[in-house]
Parts: sequence; structure tokens; C-alpha cells
Amino acid sequence: MQSGIRVVGGSLIGISIAIAALLGYPEVSRSKTDALAGSSNVSLIPSTVGRFESDTVTLSPLKLMTSGHSGQWFDGPSAYCGGPFHGFPALGNFSGSVFVGFEHFFDKGKPVFGCPDGAYYAARGAVWFDLSSIASKAEPLHVSAQSALLHFRKDQERVGEELLIAKDNWLDDSSYESKLIPGDPFQKIPACAPTASGGSSECVRDVTIAVNNWLKGEDHGGYANYGFVFKGGVEGDKHYQDNQFYLTRYSDFTLTVKYTYDRKPTTIPTGGPIRIPLPAPAGRTNFALTSNGGVATASSIYNANYPASAATNGEELGLHKGSNPATGSLWHSAPPGHTFPDWLEVAFAGTKTISEIDVFTIQDNVDAPGPVNESTTFSKTSGYGLTEFEVQYWNVKFGGWITIEPSFTAAKPTYKVWNKFTISPSVKTNKIRVLTHASIDGYSRMVELEAWGN
Repeated sequence: MQSGIRVVGGSLIGISIAIAALLGYPEVSRSKTDALAGSSNVSLIPSTVGRFESDTVTLSPLKLMTSGHSGQWFDGPSAYCGGPFHGFPALGNFSGSVFVGFEHFFDKGKPVFGCPDGAYYAARGAVWFDLSSIASKAEPLHVSAQSALLHFRKDQERVGEELLIAKDNWLDDSSYESKLIPGDPFQKIPACAPTASGGSSECVRDVTIAVNNWLKGEDHGGYANYGFVFKGGVEGDKHYQDNQFYLTRYSDFTLTVKYTYDRKPTTIPTGGPIRIPLPAPAGRTNFALTSNGGVATASSIYNANYPASAATNGEELGLHKGSNPATGSLWHSAPPGHTFPDWLEVAFAGTKTISEIDVFTIQDNVDAPGPVNESTTFSKTSGYGLTEFEVQYWNVKFGGWITIEPSFTAAKPTYKVWNKFTISPSVKTNKIRVLTHASIDGYSRMVELEAWGN
């Protein structure tokens, strides 16, 4: 089946949130989940329980640098013409500052044997922050910036200045002091608020997307940490026939990052043989599977018998329901009373190419589930399955969740136990999720979530 794709906006969100809360069951008010709980003769397999933490840190720059590029030109016969031999003044050493701007020099020449000539100079400022204190809190994809604000001052308000993401590592390369540091477009710098005393303007820019890409790193579809670049509104190797000059001084840089991370998980000991997942289709890999490096997290769990990891253990039918965190065969959200949406997310072991996502929800016969196919349904009035949800993958290049059509809504619900989503052409991503919106009894339940690729 072919599928359309639409963008779901949003900035980067937390990548891996492990829930370890244990919720009790009042005996006087037993729910459908109580009926689902049962014993199992399948032994424990290794599992992990993490702890979600958050913190805020304000960083000062590790290094600042102003880089420049200059040139000269002349028009006319070379026998009579030469360069302008124009020197540009040194910017000076202002601690804690960088400069952005340009200077144009032009001489229209003399009536006899004269030649128009000129020279130009452009400057960019670059700022590097060391994010290692944040990244060291957890493995890649297990630490995420919830907000990142870049604070600075500037002494001039100019039109067209931009904030770029540095493309190359200039930190220890002195050659960049004689050329413009290259960068990818990021955002325009608008006019900033003047201080009460009339001094340098105070500026704040939201750079959460950039910081999250640095925390992910190149191996997981993000950026290398090459810093920010401030670019002037006028640059270029052109024959500017004017004399103009401006420099903007940027200073007092800080970066305030509010972030979340998973503490190093603890392992639940094994108690016997590991259940073997169902055979994979020839030539394809289920990257969501725990044994293939998939790490599942969820918005909530009902209790420890229904963890997110139960939906990535390869068991598609719902056997051994509610046994233990290792072999429980379905993820189950917190009790009713919470507000949809719920979500189940799986982070891969790096960026993968996928072409299909499969969602298995729970069958009507929870005690003796049988084989299913794409036509198998659950009850529209008393079933336990998901009726409204979206299946999404993460855009590793630009950030944001991409929804794979069809989406199931109140106007167009699904009652299938097995919903298959084909992605054509295939996409590269490092994580997927199911965003649930409704079920018959107010819970979110998922037996298995799979992501197939080559």
C-alpha cells in the first residue's frame, strides 16, 4: 500500500524517557487490566529500568574568534594599472567579543592613465560552547535539550545579519583567522532590546534545535559541535564602487540549556531462557526489536508488568500477558483519568533505512490469542485495541515528527489488530513512535511495534 507523508511540526523533544513508577490496583474497583493480568511459565529475560532526570546549566564560551576575508581589484590595462594597495585597520583585541561587518574602498582613478580600483574586507564572528558536561550525562539519544537560549549583546542594529551553524571545525585551526568561517543558514537576527542606559542591545535567540543536533552527534543524524557563526548583511568578492564601513560588536555570550536525560539503567537479572522472536522476513531487519538495539520508552505505564519494552520483544500475539517487565507481552498506559495522547517511542541503534512499520494491538481473546493477519479485527464495543492513532518517524535532517498516512481518527477509526504502514520511498531515521488518541475503554495498549528495513 502506498502512503502519503505529512509533516508534524515541533521542535526536538526528549528522546528516551524511561518510566519506573509502580501503580497499585484497588481491589474494590477492578479494571480490564486486572482481567488481563495472569501468570506465565516463561522465564525472565534481561531488562532495564531507567530514571528520568532534568537539569539546567548556563555555559560560557569555550572560544571566540573573528575571522576575515579581504581582496582587491582594478580595471584597465595592466601596463598602467595596479592594485590599490589599501590596508584595512586591525580590529583590535576586545576580550569576550567578536565582530561582524565589512569595509569597501573605491578609487575611480585619474583622467589620464588612471584606473578604477578598489578593495574589500568582510568579517564574521564565531562562538564555541563546550556541551560535554551535558552530553556526558547519558548515552547518545538519551539526553535532550528541552530549551536552549543563546544570550548576547550587540552595539549596533544592522539589517540582514544572520546566525549560522558552523560547518567546519575551526576550534584549533588558526587558518580560519584569515578566511570567513563557513556555516549553514539557521536564523535571522532581528533588532534586540536596548538597555535602559542606552548601551548595547540585549539579545536572546532560541537555539534548541541546534543544541539537540549537537547532542545527538553525527553518528546519530545530528551535527558535529562546531559552534555558532555571526554573519554580516553584506559580503562577497565584488567590485563595490563605494566607500562604506561598518562593524557590529557582539559580546557577553552565554548559553542556557534546560535538558533531560536517562540515568544509567539498572538491569533486572535473568531467570531462565530468553524467548526467541518470530523469524524475520528474508533480507529484512526489525530495527525496533530490543535484540537489534531498539530502546522503547513510553509516556506512562500501568505498572511494572506492562513496560514499553514488552512491545519490542518480538512477540506479536499477546501471549504471557502481564507476567513481568521482561516477558510481559504488551505495553499498557496509565489508568483512565489521564489525557490523551499517549505515546510509545523506539530509538534505534543509530540511523536506519526503513520501509515498513507494523503496529499490533491486543486481541479480544486475551487468554488464548491466536494467529492474526491484516484482516483480523477486535470488537467495536468491548475490545481492548487502539482505535485512533498516528504512526510517525523522526526527521533526522531538520528535526520534527513525520506522520505516515493513513492516520486513524474519530471520523475514520481502525479496529484491526494488525495495522501495516508502508513507506515508499524508504526513509532514513533514528526513531519512531505511535501517538495514540483513543481506544474503546480509555487505555492505550500495544502488543508489538516493528520497524522493518534493509
